[in-house]
Amino acid sequence: MIGSIVLTVLGIMILLGIGHSAVKDFGVPSLALILLAAAIVGLNFIPPFTFGEVTFSIGTLLLVATALFFLIFGGTLKNRLICLLITVALTGLLYGSVRLAGYFGAEAWSSVNLYHGLIIGALAFALTRNTKYGFIAGVLSVAATSLVFSRNFDLFYTPAILAGSVAAVLYATVSALMPKRPSRFAYYFETGRMLD
Repeated sequence: MIGSIVLTVLGIMILLGIGHSAVKDFGVPSLALILLAAAIVGLNFIPPFTFGEVTFSIGTLLLVATALFFLIFGGTLKNRLICLLITVALTGLLYGSVRLAGYFGAEAWSSVNLYHGLIIGALAFALTRNTKYGFIAGVLSVAATSLVFSRNFDLFYTPAILAGSVAAVLYATVSALMPKRPSRFAYYFETGRMLD
C-alpha cells in the first residue's frame, strides 16, 4: 500500500512540474511516466496470481519489466553496463546484510523491508547521480534479493518502489539545491554523474 501511495505522489509531482531535472534523465515524456506509474498502481490492486510456489501481481511484474526495459534499451552501452554492475553490487550488499541479520537474530533486518529500500535508494543515488539509473539499480537490487529468499513477487513491491523513488527524489532535491554559479560542489556532483 505504501508503494502505491509513493508512486501516486510522484505522479502528482511530475504532473505539477516538480523535479523536472529528474524527469529529463528518463528521456521519455512526463505524461508517459505518469501513465506508467498509474498503471503500476492500478494493476497492483488486482488480486495476485499463484502458480505453484510463485505468487505475483501484474503491477509488480510491470514495475520489474519497466526497470528491465530502461536497463536494456535506454542509454549508452557503457552506462547500462555500469548500472548493471551497481545493481549487482547493491544486490550482494543487501543479500549479505539480510543473511547476517538473520544469523545474529536481528528480526527487524532479517528480511527485505522498507528500511532496506530507503538505504538502497540512497546508495543507488550516490553511485549513479542519475534518476533513471538510480531507479533501475534500486528497484532491481531489491527485487533480486527478495526473490532469493521468497518466490512471492508481491513482497518486494513496496521496498522496491521506495528504493527507486528515494534515488529519484534525492537527485531532484540535490539538483534543485545546486548553486547556479560554478562551484566545487556542483563540479564534483556533475563529474561523476551517469549521463547518456
